Order: sequence, then structure tokens, then C-alpha cells
Amino acid sequence: MSELSKQPERNTDGVLFSIVIPVYNATKYLEDCLNSISSQSLSKELYEIVCVEDCSTDKSYDLLMELGKNIENIRIFKNEENLGQAPTRNVGLGKAVGKYVWFVDDDDIIYPNVLESIAELLLKNEPDALICDFKKIDGNYKLRDCKGDIKFGGDYFECDSLIKNAPCNIETQQHKTYIWCCMYRKDFMESHNMDFDEDMPICEDIDFFVKWPKVSKIIKADLLCYLYRDWEGSTVHLADNYKKGYYSSIRILEKYVERNKDTENIENNKEYQNDIATFKHNIANTLVQVKDINFVKDKLGYLKSKGYYPYPFNFAVFNSKEPIFKKLALFVLPIKPLFILINKLYGKINK
Repeated sequence: MSELSKQPERNTDGVLFSIVIPVYNATKYLEDCLNSISSQSLSKELYEIVCVEDCSTDKSYDLLMELGKNIENIRIFKNEENLGQAPTRNVGLGKAVGKYVWFVDDDDIIYPNVLESIAELLLKNEPDALICDFKKIDGNYKLRDCKGDIKFGGDYFECDSLIKNAPCNIETQQHKTYIWCCMYRKDFMESHNMDFDEDMPICEDIDFFVKWPKVSKIIKADLLCYLYRDWEGSTVHLADNYKKGYYSSIRILEKYVERNKDTENIENNKEYQNDIATFKHNIANTLVQVKDINFVKDKLGYLKSKGYYPYPFNFAVFNSKEPIFKKLALFVLPIKPLFILINKLYGKINK
């Protein structure tokens, strides 16, 4: 790891929060992302932008350095080798000097002038975490399109569960465990060893929410702070990542079981059983989307041998906005031949 920029040393005393951005192959949207942060009305002395470049294969390095010349509160670092998103976030966390940390993806946008409202909430309440809301945007959306968008409010309430009060999509009202819609108190994270599992290529945000300490002060704000870009080339849409998601989902389940193994009467705990059912459902949900049918057949056998298949069916699946073939596949998962048939059909439709 080496620092790329040769900017003058900044006085980091009084930095309220650090915005940490892992940068990888981001030439298409990086400028919009950085502009949305650097153009905020909040004093630059109160926040910093920490970019960690992860050995991109495109011109992201050069673009980042060029853009950084005009951003006074940016610090830029570079990995010596490509590490992936979870390790790169950990690097950024280690470099951050702010009291709070906000992880932002390099293709997304933060809402104009939202930092003032965030700073006010953090200073007034001093929570261990602040949860805000998001809106999904497409690949053609530009920072300038924010003008006249949905206004954000300042109402908030105190809660004690990160995962149960997860960020909400203001349009669909769906709650998602997205790491980038929250600000986290850095010393709290350090005292509870809260970093990202570097053995998870994806789904590390779900794991982060699951392992967040149950005893903490959390503020959930009615505040649109983040515009999440859902585009064809984003990580979530890469076909091979569904296989990675399958492995990560199993790891999350097994880590959760391990953390609770010494809890008395845990098998009779309703909340624990509901969580286990959800994790099993997540495993199935990723497997449904894998197009490699031989991989699917092999993993169904493994899941059965581990007791992860069949899983308790969740009828909420049919109330979701998922494609009908995906719903059917999840419904018939215990019936292996039907699951494989529907999985094939679902794969053909989504080619």
C-alpha cells in the first residue's frame, strides 16, 4: 500500500466523518461520484474523502489522480495488488481519521447537501450508527438530475438493531442490508472488531449487518442520502457473482451458528430460528440465479447433506417484486427435478 497523491498535509483534527471509496474500474461514473461528495455545502474541514485504488485494469488510476487535483479534502491511496472490495474497504477504514465512517461505492452518488443534515444528526445524538435511506437510479442518471428530486426530511428515532432497521428504498419501501446507507462510529467499530470479512468476495455487507453488536445506540433517520446506481455492468449483475454469493451466503449462516453455539436454549429461540430460515433462503436465492446447471445439481446435494435443504419456505417471497420464475424456483426447491427445470427456464429468460 502506498499513498498516491502528494497533496499538502491537512489538519485532521475535528474531522467528523470520513467517506471511504474503494475505486476499481470506475472511469464511467467516478467523476459524478466524487463531484457529489466534493460539492457538498458542509465545511471541508468537517469531512474527508478517502479513496483506495484497487489496481484497476482501466484508466481509473489516472482519472482519480486528475480529479483529486481539484478536491482539497481528498486523500488517495493505492493497493500494491488487487485485493477486492472487502479488503479495500478495510484499508480505507484503517486510513480514515474521522469520528464516523461512511462507505460509498465508486459508481454511486450522495444526495446534494445532505452532509449538513447528517452532521447535525451525528453531533446532536452521537450514535454508534446512523441509518439513512436510498433511491435506485439507472446507468444514465447524472448528478445534475438530482435537482428537483425528492426532498429529504429530518425526522428520526432511536433503535437498537441495525439489521431490523436496515436502509429503506424510498420508492419501493423495501429494506436492504446495504452498507453504504449508514455512517458508523469508528471507535465503536474498532472496539468490537467490526471490519469486513475478507474471505467474502460479495455479500460482505450482509455479514456486517448480521454481526453488528446487539447492544448499541442507533439512529434511523427519514433522510434520503444515497442514490444507488443499478446498471448492467455493476458488480451485482456479473453472472459469476451468483456463485460467489452462494458461497458467501453459506459462510454467513455458518458464522452465525458458530457465534450463537454457546447460547443457552438457542434452538428454542424464535428469533434465532427465523434468522436461520432467512439465511437458508438467501442461499437458495443465490442458487436460483446460477446459470451453470451442473454447479446447481452439485450444490443441491451438498446443501442436503448439511441440512440446509430443503429450507423453511417463506411465503413472503410471493409478495416480493421478483420475477415469477424465480418465485417458482424458490417455492419448489425441495423438489429437486422441478427446481432444476425452473432454474433452466429462468436462466434462458435472463440471458
